[in-house]
Amino acid sequence: MVSSSGTMPSNVTRYRTLTITLQIIAVSLGALQAWHFRFDSDADGISYLDIGDKYLQGDWGAAINSYWSPLYSWVLGSILFVLKPSSYWEFPVVHLVNFAIYVGTLFCFAFFLRELIRYNRLTVAKYGGDEDDALPLAAWLALGYALFVSSALSMVSVKSVNPDLMVTGFVYLTTGLLLRIYMGSMKWITFVLFGMVLGANYLAKAAMFPLAFIFLALAILAMGSLRQAFPRILISFCVFGAIAAPFIAAISQAKGRLTVGDSAKYNYAYWVNGKASNVHWRDEPPGVLRHPTRKIFEAPAAFEFGTPIESTYPPWYDPTYWHEGIRAQFDLKQQLWRLVVNTADYVEIFTRPSILPIAGFLFLCVAANRPRTTAGTIAANWILILPAIATLAMYFVVHVQSRYIGSFIVLLCSGIGCGVRMIRSKELYKAITLASFALFAILAITIAFAPVLALSREIVGLEKQSHVQWEAANGLNRLGIRPGDKVALIGDGYFEYWARLARVQIVAEIPSDNIDRFWSADEATRSEVFDVLAGTGAKAVVTRAVAPRGLMSGWHPIDGQSYYYAHTFRGK
Repeated sequence: MVSSSGTMPSNVTRYRTLTITLQIIAVSLGALQAWHFRFDSDADGISYLDIGDKYLQGDWGAAINSYWSPLYSWVLGSILFVLKPSSYWEFPVVHLVNFAIYVGTLFCFAFFLRELIRYNRLTVAKYGGDEDDALPLAAWLALGYALFVSSALSMVSVKSVNPDLMVTGFVYLTTGLLLRIYMGSMKWITFVLFGMVLGANYLAKAAMFPLAFIFLALAILAMGSLRQAFPRILISFCVFGAIAAPFIAAISQAKGRLTVGDSAKYNYAYWVNGKASNVHWRDEPPGVLRHPTRKIFEAPAAFEFGTPIESTYPPWYDPTYWHEGIRAQFDLKQQLWRLVVNTADYVEIFTRPSILPIAGFLFLCVAANRPRTTAGTIAANWILILPAIATLAMYFVVHVQSRYIGSFIVLLCSGIGCGVRMIRSKELYKAITLASFALFAILAITIAFAPVLALSREIVGLEKQSHVQWEAANGLNRLGIRPGDKVALIGDGYFEYWARLARVQIVAEIPSDNIDRFWSADEATRSEVFDVLAGTGAKAVVTRAVAPRGLMSGWHPIDGQSYYYAHTFRGK
C-alpha cells in the first residue's frame, strides 16, 4: 500500500531500469526531431527571438509586449547571447534550446508520473482495494511515456519555436504538486513551489493566468479543510502574484490600462468575429484602428510599417499594436459557428494516427475494468479530470490547436486510467502490459521514421538538407545589403525568416493576394511601385514569386535553390 507520507511502492525500485530505458528512448526521439527540423523556424519564433534581443539590449520599452509572454524570449535571448552563433547556426541553436526544454519537460513528466502512481495506489486503497486492482506498474510506465512522447513530440513538437513545450512541463509540475497536496503533504515548501510554477507558467503563456486560479481552487478542495487550506493557499497565491505582478504592471503601463495580456481579445476577434484576417486588415469604420499599417499604393496594394516598431517583421512583433482599437464582440451566430469548427478540430486531433496510444489507453481501461465500476471510479479522479476539461473548454470557445492541449489530454487520460479496477487475472495483467509496450513501440517508430530516414540519407550522401533561409540571407549580404538595412517584400513577411538571419528589417510589402496584380501591371506602374517602396528606406525588394517570362530583368537569385530573388534600388 501507499501511505500519505510520500513513500513509493517497493516494486518501483525494481522498475527503475525500465523507467530509465523509456526515458532514454524519449530523449532520443526528441533529439532526432530537433535535428531533423534544425533549419526550420516560424513567424512566432521570429517574434520571440526579436523580443529576446530587445530585453538583452536593455530596450525595455520595445521589449514589453502584451501579446507574447516573456519567459521563452528570456531563455532564447540569454542562450543566444552566451553562445553567439553565426547566422547559419542560429536556428539550430534555437532547436537545441527547444530540445533542452523538452528534456526538462520529460523530467517534469517523470515527477508527475511518480506522483500519479502513488495517487493511484492511494485511491485504490481508499475505496477498499489493493495494488492488484490498479493497472500494473509496468503498464503505467509504458502507457505514461507513450502519452508523453505523443503529446510532446506529435502534438507540441520540438520543431515549433514557441513556449508550448515549456508550458507542458509546467502543467506536469503543477499537477504533480497538486496530487502531492491531495495525498496529504502540508509542507510549506510544497505550496511555495506550487505558486512559483503557476507564476512561471503565466510568464510562459498568458492563457495560463485563468487556469492558475482553477489549480488554486482545486488545491483547496484537495485539502478538504478550509482552515488548513487558507494559509497555505494564501502563500501559493502570494508567490504566484509576486512572480506575475511585475509583468502585469509593465504591460498595463505600456497599454495605459489594466491587462494581463491582450492575446485573448485579439484571438477572439480573429477566430470568432472574423476580424484581423491579415496583418493589414482594416475592415472597421475609419479611425477605429488607432495605428494600422499604412497603405502607400493602391493597385497593387502596398503597405508600409517601418515605424515605430523596429524588428524583423513589425506587423507580427506586436499584432495588438497594429490592431489597437479592435473590438471583440459576442455574437451568438458567430460563436455557434466557431463551436462547430472547433468540434471538428477536436475530432481531427483525437483521430490522428499519433493519438493511437491514447485510443489504446482508453480501450485498455474499459476492457480491463470490473463491470459497473467505470463511471464512479473515473469520476472520483476529478483532481485530474477537472483541469483538463476546463482547459479543453477554454480553447473550445475560441480556437483549438493540438499544441495547446497536449498535456491536458495526458491529464484526462491519467484520470481515466486511475479509474481502472482490474479483474484479477494474471493473463489479463500480462496482456495489458504487453499491449502497453506495443503501443509505446508503435508510437516511437512512427515518430522516429521520418527523421531517421532523412538522417540516413544525409549520412550516405544521397541528400543534404539545405538551409534555404540562410542562403537567402547570405545572398542578400553578397548584394551589399548589411545588418540593420531595410528591405521591402513582394509576398507575406509572416512566412519569411531570412530577414532575421540577415539582420534586416522588412518595412514594406505587397501582400500575396496582390502579387499577380503587380506582375500584370504595365512597366510604368511597376516602376512607380518600386519608387514608392524605395521611398520607405528599403535598399532592396525581395520575392519568391517568380514573374512571368521577360519580367525578371534586374532581379538576382539569392539562394542556391532559386526560390528567392532580390532587386536592389539604385542609390540605396
